[in-house]
Amino acid sequence: ILISTLSAEAAPLDKAKAAIENSEYFAARSELETALRAGDNQPAELAEIHKLSGIVAAALGDPKAAKDAFQRSLALVPGTSLPAGTSPKIAKPFTAAQDFFKDKQPLQIKPATTGDPPSVTIEVVSDPLTMIAKLQAIVIVDGTPEQRLDKAVDKQVKIELPKGKRLDLRVVAIDEYGNHLVELGTRDVPIVIVGKPDAPVVVVAKPKPKPKQPAPYRDRPLYLKWWLWGGASVVFLGASGYFGIDSV
Repeated sequence: ILISTLSAEAAPLDKAKAAIENSEYFAARSELETALRAGDNQPAELAEIHKLSGIVAAALGDPKAAKDAFQRSLALVPGTSLPAGTSPKIAKPFTAAQDFFKDKQPLQIKPATTGDPPSVTIEVVSDPLTMIAKLQAIVIVDGTPEQRLDKAVDKQVKIELPKGKRLDLRVVAIDEYGNHLVELGTRDVPIVIVGKPDAPVVVVAKPKPKPKQPAPYRDRPLYLKWWLWGGASVVFLGASGYFGIDSV
């Protein structure tokens, strides 16, 4: 029996890194675009994609695209840096991106929750590059499977949450592809809301009316019985006849 084992294909981000190490910048750019559009990246991964995109753009002689990509990386992870000894061709647009944030805040959102009724209000504190497309609440109610509730981005967005005794919440800012730009709360350490569960609907059946029982049969009193008075009449009539005959 022939058993063949296929190795899993490397992720686009890993392919891009390998291509950059080999100075294959066009191939790296294509892989980075694929990784970005996949829409399943967490903030740190997304920051890495934008940083590498900046390196590739600068290496290919496009300092403006490089600066834009570096700005996006710094908006996600302000501590982003380039390796020591990086070529000035790449370092220059990176420094320009750092200067952009001298008077601007990186991406930031702030949630405020209520327990009764349960909801989360998400405020966009800073989005200097207009990267946020929508805001999302990921909630687990009393241990049930997670639910994702989202709304289009605005300065402040309120999302109504399901009712439950305990809500484990994560709040996410998402880009146009579905990547996570900012995520507050984690699976292990969520934002916890203690609320009130939906009151169970109790249907009380009305008791059926008892059928009326017929009145118990009672024998008529002796003085109301027809045969008694009928017999008495005969007796009286007989007596009258007797006395009538006797008087003649």
